[in-house]
Amino acid sequence: MGEQEGGARRRLVATMCAAVGLGLAILLVHAGRMLPLDALGPAALAVLAACALACSAAAGLAVAAAARASAWRYGHSMSATALR
Repeated sequence: MGEQEGGARRRLVATMCAAVGLGLAILLVHAGRMLPLDALGPAALAVLAACALACSAAAGLAVAAAARASAWRYGHSMSATALR
C-alpha cells in the first residue's frame, strides 16, 4: 500500500466517521429535548441529509476500491468493455 492509498483510505474513514458522528450528535440533542422528529428544524434536516449523502458516497467509494483491488488481485479487467 502506497503513501497516497493510505492517506486516501484515512480520509475516507474520517469522512464516514464524521458524517455518522455529526448525525448522531444532532439526533442525540434532539432526543434529549424529547421532541418528535417532526420538530427538527430545516437546518438540522439539511445537515442530516448532507451526513447521509457523505456517508453513502464514502461507502460507495469504499466498495468501488475493494472491487478494483479484488479485480487487480485476480487479474480481471474493470474496464467498461470488459464488463459488458
